[in-house]
Formats: sequence, structure tokens, C-alpha cells
Amino acid sequence: MATEQNPLPSYLPKSGDEQNDWVTLTRKLWEGRLTLVLTVFVGVLIGVGVAFLIKPEYTSTAVLVPQTTSPSQSQLSGLASLAGINIDLSQGNELSPMAYPKIAGSINFKLELMNTPFDFEDFAEPVSLYTYFTKGKFKKDAVTDESRQVDTAMVNLTREQGKVKRWLDKKIFLTVDKKDGFLTLKVSMPEPLVAAQVANKVQEMLQRDVIRLRTEKAQTDLEFIQARYNEVKAEAESYQVGVAAGSDRFKDLVSNLPRVGNTRLQTQYNIANSVFQELAKQLEQAKIQVMRDTPVFTVIEPASVPYEKSSVRRIFIVALFALMGGAAGLAIVMLRDHMSTLKERWKNAAKA
Repeated sequence: MATEQNPLPSYLPKSGDEQNDWVTLTRKLWEGRLTLVLTVFVGVLIGVGVAFLIKPEYTSTAVLVPQTTSPSQSQLSGLASLAGINIDLSQGNELSPMAYPKIAGSINFKLELMNTPFDFEDFAEPVSLYTYFTKGKFKKDAVTDESRQVDTAMVNLTREQGKVKRWLDKKIFLTVDKKDGFLTLKVSMPEPLVAAQVANKVQEMLQRDVIRLRTEKAQTDLEFIQARYNEVKAEAESYQVGVAAGSDRFKDLVSNLPRVGNTRLQTQYNIANSVFQELAKQLEQAKIQVMRDTPVFTVIEPASVPYEKSSVRRIFIVALFALMGGAAGLAIVMLRDHMSTLKERWKNAAKA
């Protein structure tokens, strides 16, 4: 006796239901073709409008490698030993490249950059990024002097300056390759020449600020020793002249009593000369330390004028809005019958 097969569960489609569903879906899409065409057309129109409203941008890229020490440590140590200077090159004022993006993103850095003039096509003469962004409409409390020095102790941005800074934050990117130590600088601007000019300026300012921070202590020490060196040198030279004059004055005298003052002067000269010689060594040591702390930036890829737009292509924007319009039309077509059912239920519920 043949065993009876179990019927399919009720939640599975019966034979032929799946094909009927596809036929029904195709019929709905055909009946709603005008709606689909209309929504796609509206999406294309919106996409064209958005594409032409978005200004094109050009990105200039530079790749740098910061070197922590200019000459080799062995060469500096050898030169110092020849001069009788004992210098320890194992210590230094280290500044991690990971801090470089913080430097480039600081308020003082952006203020100086926004007040630097560049060559824009819409202006006959070079104008600052601040002027370009505000279209020359300065507020009463805005900075109009491009050479103004910023107080590092307290920086109070005006409303317009804050807008320009936020605009620059979105246009300038400095990333660090933690593995290889590369610095990649990308600057996006509305014009290709300006993008390259701003990238070069950012690179120049970054190198200057990093060198200043790295050599700040060594430079302070050098200036102090240089000032003291000049004082002791002048003092020793004055004693030397006095000793020479005294020797000429008392050379024919038999008594040693008049020579006592000259002997004391000679002693003072010897002391001053010893201090002078020691300061001379310290001065050379300080100069070497400044050289050691001064980083060198090797430019792997210099910033160049980009001629291809880096912003989103207009055809892509139009296609994206067309797809969005098609999706909206498809949703309308699929929900149309459902909305009709809901309306009938609403009317029935109201009658009841």
C-alpha cells in the first residue's frame, strides 16, 4: 500500500504560486510605468541641479619624510672631538611625527594660512583665503591686516574667522604613515593653481614650526652662551690691552713695585681668557646641538598643479539621483494597492 505524502506546510507557496507572484509584480510595474518614468525624470532634474550647484575641486598632494638628524651622529661626534668638545648625541629634543597633524590643525597655523595671499582667477591681485571666502565683505571685528601677529597666549576668533577655519579644516588633510613615517599632505581648492600654492605654503609653514619646536631649547641655550661669550671676549681683550700697555710702561724700571698692578691685571686676563676658552667650546657644542635638533624634510612627491577634478563627477551625481527617483517610484507603485486596501478598511470602519 503506497504511503501518502505529507502536504506542504501552509506557509510555503503552493505549486505555481511563485510564478503567479512574478507575473503579478510585472503587471504592477507595467501599470505603474508612467509613475516610474516620472519619478526617474524628477530625480534626473534634481541631480542635474545639484551637480551644477556643487563647485569642482582640485586636490594637490605632497609626500614628505621627516629626518630627525641632518648629519650623521658619528660625523658630529668626530668633529666635536677634534675641537676638544665632548658632546653626547644620545639625547635630543624629540618631536614625534604623530604631532605634525596637530600642528597643522592648530588655530595659529590656520590663522596665518587664511591671511596668506594666493593667486585666484576671480581677483586681479593675490588675495588671502579669508578674503576669498568672505568675498571681500569684512566685518568690523574681522582681521583686515594680513600681516597681523597672532597672540599665542590667547586667540579670540571672530565669527568669520571661525567659518574660514572650519572651511580649511575640510580642505587640508595631513596624514602620517605610522609604519614608514611618511607624511601625506592633501589640499583641495576650487582652482588647481591655488591648490598647489596652498599645499606648498602648508608644507613650508609645517617645516618652519617643526624646526622651531625641535630646536627651541637648543636655540635658547645657544643665544645665552653666545651673549656670555661676547661679554667675556670683550673683557678678556680689554685686560689683554691693559697688560700690554703696562708691560711697555714698566719695562725699563728696576723696581718691581710698579709691576704689581700689571701682575694683577695679568692674572685677571688669564682668568678671563680661561673662561673665554671654555665658553668657546660650549658655543661650538651649542651650535652642533642646534644642527642636530634641526630636522630635514625629504620631499618624495612635491606638490604640483592638479588638472583633474577630485570632486565627485557630475554624471555620477545625476545617476545617483536617477536611481533614487526610480526607487521612490517603485515604492509608490508597490504601495499603491496596499494604500487602496487601507482606504477601504478605513471607510468600512467609519461606517461601522
